[in-house]
Amino acid sequence: MKKDIVSQLLSEAQSYNQFEDIERLVEAGGKLSNIPVQPLFLALRATSKEYAATVLKRLSPEQRQALLDIDIWKRDEIDPMAANWWLETYALCQDGDVRTEFVKSEDFLLLLKCQCVVATFDQEEPEYPDNDNFFITEDRQLLISYPENFPLAGELEQLVKDLYTDMGVENGYAHLMKMISDSYLILEEENYQQKIERLRDFGFVDYMSALEMDAIFGGVEQTREWVKKRSGNTGEIDPMMKNQVLHPSALAPYGAGMDGMKDALAGVTDTNRQDYLQFNFVRLVNARIANDDALKGGSIALARAGMKARQCLELGFNFAAAELGEKNVFAKMDFTDLYKVGHSLLANQKKKLKKALTASPFEQPMNQYFLGLVWNSFIENSFDEPAKLKIDGSSDAVEIREMNTFKAWDDNSDTIIKALPFVQQIFKTITQLREGHVLSDSFYLNYQVEAIDFEAKMLSS
Repeated sequence: MKKDIVSQLLSEAQSYNQFEDIERLVEAGGKLSNIPVQPLFLALRATSKEYAATVLKRLSPEQRQALLDIDIWKRDEIDPMAANWWLETYALCQDGDVRTEFVKSEDFLLLLKCQCVVATFDQEEPEYPDNDNFFITEDRQLLISYPENFPLAGELEQLVKDLYTDMGVENGYAHLMKMISDSYLILEEENYQQKIERLRDFGFVDYMSALEMDAIFGGVEQTREWVKKRSGNTGEIDPMMKNQVLHPSALAPYGAGMDGMKDALAGVTDTNRQDYLQFNFVRLVNARIANDDALKGGSIALARAGMKARQCLELGFNFAAAELGEKNVFAKMDFTDLYKVGHSLLANQKKKLKKALTASPFEQPMNQYFLGLVWNSFIENSFDEPAKLKIDGSSDAVEIREMNTFKAWDDNSDTIIKALPFVQQIFKTITQLREGHVLSDSFYLNYQVEAIDFEAKMLSS
């Protein structure tokens, strides 16, 4: 039986679960330099710094750069904790060429400048800090000071020595002087933009671009018109893009189910379209991970991000299939398109429900009880991630993936929105009567005054 793109990715991902799995691939004749970047990062980062240092020399320069690009940034700023992890790892690396490649990079300057201060040192009239948290470069022209709690002073000093050894005193000094002459914010912004471009071909999406995927359409009709106008553009995918897959933890939510979507994918026969859709799926998964900042959060965080994306994908596919026919969906749309459709359907209705609740007293925790168990459960599940439909107290909540489930959720949500002004008036009246001591527990057979809610009023009316 022919496998669809998602199933193929799931199958291949099992070879990259841990770094031991990757090593077995290499022993079987593969090359470490050919391993896809995302599973390589997650597998290597789960090892020790000592072990990672032995692996660095076996990676390609592009892979080493990608690992730094992925890890040392927290959105658009340098992450000092991750920076120190790589600083120590490179200091432990026994390969001089690899260490030199690192210290000559602007990444090293950023890692240095985000935590340390580099200043010129006057040998004739030397001025020293009033603490011991500094060292002077071998040419005695620069003084590098670091925070009191900086854990890698010795490693940093050795890396600076490596820089001078490779580049020579004059060029090494000029390289470090860049830290003094250039604005840190400008250097950081320039390198952030460069890392976005470098990681694009590895299937990664930066945080700001990931946010753009969550832009929503104006409503169901606008979404429907947009779907009908899609033409199925196929971008050019080079061999490096085609080689990118995902770690098993990132793919876990896509394992079971999604039969209709997988059948439609299996029907795509054009190899260029298949390659494009595979890379587009990798980018979508990574975008959702970036949006939730889940890459370094472990398997649970990755699974949670994947469940959100899967819900939007399935709902978007089912909506598009109703408009275009299942067999035509992937001829005209890609995974990003489907995600946008599903996300818009859910986000628009959540937005309307949230707006109605905000305009009522029931957004306040102390007043929420009045809506009753059924409606409160409905609202709570509606704003859960992934969103679910629960319309009574006895049935299980159902994730909103199918169009019939979405329609039921949409209708029930509209009912609550329309009823809220009426419920608010009842709440106001009962509150006034209660505060005026007009109501008494003796008036009711099954209720105490403090426990009366809208559900009770409807049942007793």
